[in-house]
Amino acid sequence: MGEVSYKAGISNCASSNWPDAEQSLRRAYELHPDSAKRELAHQRILLIRKRATGHTLSEWTSVGRDCQNCKLTPSLYNCARCPRYGEGMSEAQRVRIDMLAPIIDELWVPAAYRSGYDKDRANPFSRLLRLAKNGKGKKSSVVLGHMLADYIGQEVRHLRTKVDIVLSVPTSQDRLKLRGYSIPELMVSSLAVRFCWPTFPNVLTLSRIVQETRGLSRQLKEQILADAFNVARPDMVRALNVLLIDDIMTSGTTLRFAALALRQYRPLAVYAAVLAHTESTWHWGDSAE
Repeated sequence: MGEVSYKAGISNCASSNWPDAEQSLRRAYELHPDSAKRELAHQRILLIRKRATGHTLSEWTSVGRDCQNCKLTPSLYNCARCPRYGEGMSEAQRVRIDMLAPIIDELWVPAAYRSGYDKDRANPFSRLLRLAKNGKGKKSSVVLGHMLADYIGQEVRHLRTKVDIVLSVPTSQDRLKLRGYSIPELMVSSLAVRFCWPTFPNVLTLSRIVQETRGLSRQLKEQILADAFNVARPDMVRALNVLLIDDIMTSGTTLRFAALALRQYRPLAVYAAVLAHTESTWHWGDSAE
């Protein structure tokens, strides 16, 4: 009875049937024999109630434009791609759903990021991400999380019925100190409220100090990240569907090692959603700029 109620609660959350979801989850919290699922059910109940206040969703409900004759639903994701008011966000072209299989069951990335070395680096979306990376975009990180939620709700709807818990890829202490915030954590906070997905701090952590890997070869990244991740709460991974969230990926090395740490505790599945993939317009033979 507890598992049936737990699954019914997830299904009702996925269809935005919040009253029935809360009722089912309350039964799961009272009856489920698995303490982890009781805790997850309770977390969903709290998120449903938080969602009901309305103010937590103001970042995305007030931003989508409502242009006449537009055939798309107004949303941060749709409006960000639209070129009507400037250069639109480009879609990621070099990522496949199975790019990191079998370690990650499904990988989803909506946007392309142009690094500071790219000739198209000045596009608005990439500039916004760099501001967040440089410690000047705490509020925008929350909004970017809502944009990723728009993408999932629109293009990857089946995830809503599968995810038991959503986790951010941990940020190193030096970057936390430099920025004052973790971009993936802020994005997860948006996703959690939007879909009532449970999340807990410090489930996936860094086991040691990790140096900056940006710009390094894949081989060096693998040496640095090997055994860098630790699962502090295996009960929040074992036999569950886990969704990993990160802001930018290039080779996928960080995601792969984070997922490998989770795989030690036999989750049902590990999914990943990343806001942007680093893609370049530069090719060998191009003149230096």
